[in-house]
Amino acid sequence: METGENKPNIFIKSKNFNTAHSEQHILSIVVSYYEFTFTIIDEKTKKHMFFKSFQFNSNDRKKNIKQIKKIIESEEVLKLDYVKSYTIFKEFQSTLVPQELYDNENKNEYYKFNFGVENNIMTDQVVSQNLIVLYSVASDLKNLLQSLLPNSIFLSQESILIEKYPKKNTFTAHAYFSKKNLNLTVFDKDKLIFNNQFIYFNEEDILFFVLFCFEQLKISNTDIILKLYGDINNGDSKHKILFDYIKNVEFGKRNIKTDLSIEFNQISDHNFFELFSLDI
Repeated sequence: METGENKPNIFIKSKNFNTAHSEQHILSIVVSYYEFTFTIIDEKTKKHMFFKSFQFNSNDRKKNIKQIKKIIESEEVLKLDYVKSYTIFKEFQSTLVPQELYDNENKNEYYKFNFGVENNIMTDQVVSQNLIVLYSVASDLKNLLQSLLPNSIFLSQESILIEKYPKKNTFTAHAYFSKKNLNLTVFDKDKLIFNNQFIYFNEEDILFFVLFCFEQLKISNTDIILKLYGDINNGDSKHKILFDYIKNVEFGKRNIKTDLSIEFNQISDHNFFELFSLDI
């Protein structure tokens, strides 16, 4: 594991990985203003063969976009030809619209109602919930990725999380932590009843958002299971405060149909959920 500018925080390479076979591989990327992570999967064996994750400490978005550009240009494996390529946008504003009410000509108006004027709107489907996800990515980042990764299919993190979170025969909440954001999603059995993203500054913010959500939904914090994902670890301050106030708290596990090489054991099950749960 390496740290430092333009060096990955996590680097995993299977002993069986061979760049000569790239046309039999699938490239999947997660990108935000504070992260660039990618994995390479063998399409035939469905096994993850190569993985790198870069986390950016700077809060300067323009600086981080330049860093993303450097990474893409310097990583030789990203220049290879793949059978498929996906880019998942993480930590970007999004809203949900029921599919039966959705009119593509009005997508800017739907987005404007929640976040203000934005012309660069993209959409995804959440088939299991009959929803359309509307989300926006800043043009400088989107144009950069379209230029350097022209064959990649764009997806929102939101659509993957909602689709792939495990559902139980009870109320279940899923809290996904990123560097600055808490994404909170609640199901009543298999039906989505709440989804929102919150900016947090400390652990007290996190507890407030979670408990306020439960209160608004009229769900007792003893009657719901809270599953944790992303930038949170067992025993850290975020985990402790939630564990102290909510009866059933546990770390989530990736909803994976692919296989991980033994080298991937260093990555906890609740990390990189959207990347490892993506249907390929």
